[in-house]
Amino acid sequence: MDEQNDPLRSPNQQVEKNPSKIEAMLQPRNQSINCLNFETYPSGVMIPADLDICNITMRFYHSYQQQYEMAYVHQSADYLQPGQQITLSRIDIDQMFTLLTRCHLVLRLRESTFFQAAQLLHVLFQKMNAQGNRDFPKILCALLFICQKYEPTDRSIYSVTQITHKLFGQTTQVKPDTILDCEQLVLELLDYRLETTSPYHLVHIYGQAAEFDAKKMNMVLYLISLAACCPEMQRFHPVSIAAASVSLVIDHYNMQWNQSLNFWTARKLHEIQEEKQLLKQIWLNAFEQGRLKQVNNQIYNKYADPRKFSVSLETPLYN
Repeated sequence: MDEQNDPLRSPNQQVEKNPSKIEAMLQPRNQSINCLNFETYPSGVMIPADLDICNITMRFYHSYQQQYEMAYVHQSADYLQPGQQITLSRIDIDQMFTLLTRCHLVLRLRESTFFQAAQLLHVLFQKMNAQGNRDFPKILCALLFICQKYEPTDRSIYSVTQITHKLFGQTTQVKPDTILDCEQLVLELLDYRLETTSPYHLVHIYGQAAEFDAKKMNMVLYLISLAACCPEMQRFHPVSIAAASVSLVIDHYNMQWNQSLNFWTARKLHEIQEEKQLLKQIWLNAFEQGRLKQVNNQIYNKYADPRKFSVSLETPLYN
């Protein structure tokens, strides 16, 4: 599938409005109709051009609920679990996500690769102790080496030598064989389970439902990128994070949550308030740190670029 027709296309592409509607018989008032429970589309609901792919995507991500709860419901925000001796500090964690973002930009990898690597990094943090801190850059290099090979693409794949030189420099003492050893370690720590689910795979459809232009879509992508690097956000379902991000952008631009969003997210606004409040606080923190230049936030810097419409420079809603 070429990138122009890819439903998970680059965030730099404008999401076009699709005005097509399908008329359907009215449903009973007391029945909540959404993308998980329907035979016909309610009148007025946005129908995306890539309808079949959207239906498959939505049902997969919503059906992930039970697996998600089993995997994350007992995960603590700082990765401390009974019986484990993990002494990672929040500074360690933040530095690794800063490094992840920087490496992703240097390598110019797909956006989906960033979100996959971020989620797998949260898993690795639960399984690595402080003794491995000095090897984290090599572990991260190996993780990106794995993730760039995971999703089929027409782009070239970095060899282990190329990715080592790209991230550590041409004169580095880090050997490609060391990265290959780290690759094996990462795969074993992950139990060879590389499939991830993230809000990134959902916001394309939600953006169409909200009738967002390219600037608003970049604002959504900025918010879910911040969420991807935050341990506290990992306890929420990806659908809820994506919906909360869209809702915050709607609030920011004085728009309205609409029927199409109710349908495609299968969420009502009152159901995502906790996610919205936490994500809003993360957004405010990133803005203040970026404005005062207290922290070198790579995600803030990325979305300050005019090519991203400088969305990170916009003042968030404080109320």
